[in-house]
Amino acid sequence: MAKVRYCLSVYGGTSKENLRRVQKVLNYAAKVVFGRRKYDHASDLLRRLEWLSADQLVSYHTLSLLHKVRRSGEPEELAAGLATVAEARGRDRDVVTRQDHLLHVPRCRTEMGRRRFQCRGPAAYNALPPDLPRLPPHLFGCRLRRHLRAGTDLRRD
Repeated sequence: MAKVRYCLSVYGGTSKENLRRVQKVLNYAAKVVFGRRKYDHASDLLRRLEWLSADQLVSYHTLSLLHKVRRSGEPEELAAGLATVAEARGRDRDVVTRQDHLLHVPRCRTEMGRRRFQCRGPAAYNALPPDLPRLPPHLFGCRLRRHLRAGTDLRRD
């Protein structure tokens, strides 16, 4: 499972076909844990193990990394590409809106562009309930996992 998690955090913006393949690996791993046969359903096993699906794992790792970057400003390469709506709009405007605290989602014209961390991360982060991004890092991961297990889809397709 550690290698699957690592690969998803690195290749989180991969195609749906590749995510489907990763989901098959997760399903097979759950069947191995419970000693089930190849053609048995795995969804109930995944729930019993409290494992996230491949899509949910991508969201979890993307949002965890984004939360860390927002809190610490590191790695600087990622932090430099993130800005709030107010910062992206410019400092010369005095009007304050309800969206000022949200992250600016850059315009992404292609499907590959939408899968980039700089596009998928802010879009998913803005879709979180307002209390979740305010949590300290040690609570954020636990609450995010619970939120994702509740069935909320944060990916923009």
